[in-house]
Amino acid sequence: MEQGTHHETAGRGGARYVVALAVVLVATASPPGLAGVLADPIVLVAAPLLALIGMQGIRSMPAFVATILATAFVVMGVRDEVWFLERAWALVAGGSFAALTVAVPHWRLSSRLLASVGLCAGAFALYLAPNGGGWAGVEWSVAGDIQAGYRNAIDGMALMRGGQALDPAFVTSLLWLSDSTVQVFPARLGLQTMAGLALAWGIHARVVRGRRSPLGPFRNFRFNDHLVWLLIVALAMLALRSGDGVARLGANIAVFMGGLYALRGLAVAIFVNGGLSWFGASLIALGMFLLAPVVVGSALLVGIVDTWLDLRARVSAVAS
Repeated sequence: MEQGTHHETAGRGGARYVVALAVVLVATASPPGLAGVLADPIVLVAAPLLALIGMQGIRSMPAFVATILATAFVVMGVRDEVWFLERAWALVAGGSFAALTVAVPHWRLSSRLLASVGLCAGAFALYLAPNGGGWAGVEWSVAGDIQAGYRNAIDGMALMRGGQALDPAFVTSLLWLSDSTVQVFPARLGLQTMAGLALAWGIHARVVRGRRSPLGPFRNFRFNDHLVWLLIVALAMLALRSGDGVARLGANIAVFMGGLYALRGLAVAIFVNGGLSWFGASLIALGMFLLAPVVVGSALLVGIVDTWLDLRARVSAVAS
């Protein structure tokens, strides 16, 4: 009876983990238009899923169906430069994750996800380095895609107002947000890739291998504590103002690590409260809609504090 209750709890926790990953995947999608929400995140799940299935081969009907669907999602879309970049990135990230899963299966999931993103970024850096205009071309393509998404959003809001022009200050703020999104798109892509890889792993383990709750409960989410120094170095890079390139690198590292620490803080809050109901999740979603900076900032602070104090261990010690 206790074992059944444990599995049921793990199953609910795993389901919430999947929902959290899906939210991260969609929230970090670029651009914010319909194409960005339906294409980019799906590719970042489908391509790694193909790599994971290829690691073991197609040995069952669920694996065959998953392969057909994932292949369809990967090949769909208009084949422009961004299309090829997205799929190349997703395949390299998926291949790295599959290789690490075989090579170091004892690593925790977050470590394999972080290492996969790092290997993928390193591979692209080595590929683009010999060609001086390579990165400029990638940035130009991505910037055009992001800015087009924001322009479509502005046009859509104007259409909803019956063709009336939007407030100029509001349009200016959206255009500023568009430029800021372009500046930190590598960080957003890193977070999006981690979420996509985790979802691909969950689908592969559940559908192909038949494992129950392969991701585990979200309240246990954590990563290497030493990575806090990466965040500190990034903030120092921003504070020193030693150049646009250094500042932009620092901003991307800070956004990437900030996102991870915000998720860690949310996991700590769920652990301390003994879980999270769907009603509680709805309240968090409402808070993100109304007071996103406060909610994210609070979660970020809790996540950083947990690095040194291990709040979940302390709560468990008090409870026992």
